This record gives sequence, C-alpha cells and structure tokens, in this order.
Amino acid sequence: MIYEKEALSIGSFEREPEYVISIFSLSKSYSMTGWQAGYTVAPKDIINKISKIIEHTITSYPPFIQDASSFAIQNCENFIKKIRLEMKTNRDFALKRIKEIDALTANEIEGTFYAFPKLNIKKDSLTISERLLEKYKIATLPGISFGSSGEGRIRTSFSRKIDDLEVGFDLLEKFLKKITNLRMLTTPR
Repeated sequence: MIYEKEALSIGSFEREPEYVISIFSLSKSYSMTGWQAGYTVAPKDIINKISKIIEHTITSYPPFIQDASSFAIQNCENFIKKIRLEMKTNRDFALKRIKEIDALTANEIEGTFYAFPKLNIKKDSLTISERLLEKYKIATLPGISFGSSGEGRIRTSFSRKIDDLEVGFDLLEKFLKKITNLRMLTTPR
C-alpha cells in the first residue's frame, strides 16, 4: 500500500536474480488479513526446498483460502487500485487532523494504513492508549509495543470510513486537550 511512489522489488532487477528470494503476503493488499496467504518467487531449487519444509509443517491449508488467493492474484488489480485510492484519501485526512492537534506531531506516511504520531505530552504511550480505550472506546496501539524507540508515540489505523475517522480524531483531540490542560493546571509555575 504505497501512495505516491512505486513499490520496488529487488527481484525485478536484471543483475544476479538467482540470489533473490521475494516473499509476498496477500494480507493487506487483498484484504485477506489473518488468512496467512502469500507466495514466494525464487529460483526453482530454492522453491523445491521451501516446498519440502512446508509439506511437513503446514497441513490442510484450507481450499477456500487457496481459491481466494488464486482469484485475487489473477483478477483483483482494480480492487487494489480502488483500495489504494480510498486509503490515500484517508491518509490525507488523518495527516491533516494530526497536524491540527497540538499534542501530536505527524510523520509523513508513504505507505500502509497506520499513522504513528509523536505525543507532545509527558505521558507514557501505554497510559494514553489505555485511557483512550476506557474513556472513548478508541483503540490505539501504544508506541512502546514496538520497542523503547516507539515510546512517546501511538499507532492508529485510518482504514475506516472518513465519518468514523472524523469522530475518532475529534475524540482523540478532546482527550489530549483535557490531558494537556490538566497538566498545565498541576505543573508548578
């Protein structure tokens, strides 16, 4: 899910492709999250070795997922284009709203359907995420879930309808304003 740029696979280069193994997932691009479907492009001898491993580790891969995967790869390029356009619109909306909220700093989002803004307040990301869920039923992922360098950020998805995003960002802004005002009131001058 890349918006302005083109995805580039090193396997598409002419030079020494026998050293490249490309692994693709259908989860996000074809909205098949959780189905664990994907494919690999590699030299035949490597594919044969991968097949031997898979034979003994994965049994009874559901036929409906096989059929859906095959159909998606062969027929759904227009679906991907449509989803990418919708997500780009949502991304632009999310970035605009994040930039309007003083307690957040936006990062540019080149791909995916998540925002990972920095919190400009002195509260840990876990506390913020827990309180947002408790008070407003807004699910975010605390940045600390991604390791110590993620602390001070929250991850939020913008894969919903714009109306839902608007409500969510309004509540997020209301919550962060409350926290900021409380902090100002309790901070010694």
